[in-house]
Amino acid sequence: MKWLSFAPVVFLGKISYGLYVYHLLGIYLGFMVVKKLTILAGIFHSNNLAFFIVSLCITVAAAIGSYQLIEKPFLKYKKRFEIIASRPA
Repeated sequence: MKWLSFAPVVFLGKISYGLYVYHLLGIYLGFMVVKKLTILAGIFHSNNLAFFIVSLCITVAAAIGSYQLIEKPFLKYKKRFEIIASRPA
């Protein structure tokens, strides 16, 4: 199970919620980009491969942005409320 501590796997774990949330947006935008830019199909020798790579890049970029702009600030606030003060006995 050493592969779970591999840096890219840890990074994907951090942004995994964003990957889940934005994957449909990435697929849709990837489809639109490949449809408009047929030059990508020539580079990748296949529309399917171009579609996959563009969709993956868009999804990962959206997930990174979401993590940095939305999730990270909330995680900072979470630390403020972790410790609950007990009532005196």
